Amino acid sequence: MTDENYIYSSRDFGKTKSYLEPSMPDRVIHKNVTGDNVDGDFSTDRKHPVHIVDLPSRAISMSIGGLEKG
Repeated sequence: MTDENYIYSSRDFGKTKSYLEPSMPDRVIHKNVTGDNVDGDFSTDRKHPVHIVDLPSRAISMSIGGLEKG
């Protein structure tokens, strides 16, 4: 399992390495996340504005939501 694009799952726990191999992505900043890029469908579903964060990730996804008055 040396392919860096391999997606691990819980069944691979016993095959994972006992050490970390850090890698630096091309970018680690998503400027103006809460600007005009509100995800309409996601916001409607959650009933508040949701901004999808666009950052490299191998394990988590992230969004930023805010509750408005009323």
